[in-house]
Amino acid sequence: SEGRPERAPREERQPRAPREERQPRAEQAAAAVSEEEEVLLNEEQTHDENQEGNDGSEGDRPRRRS
Repeated sequence: SEGRPERAPREERQPRAPREERQPRAEQAAAAVSEEEEVLLNEEQTHDENQEGNDGSEGDRPRRRS
């Protein structure tokens, strides 16, 4: 694991926000995931709307046919 040192000296040298910097990795990961999930959800909604509109004419990948 040479490429990924467990301690990033860069972070330790910034005494600006020690709380955020020393945040356990699990917490950081959880925060990142929730942000990503929000983006993904928004993207999915947009795709759904687009696909429902194009469903009949394009016939690309019909998700729902009622």
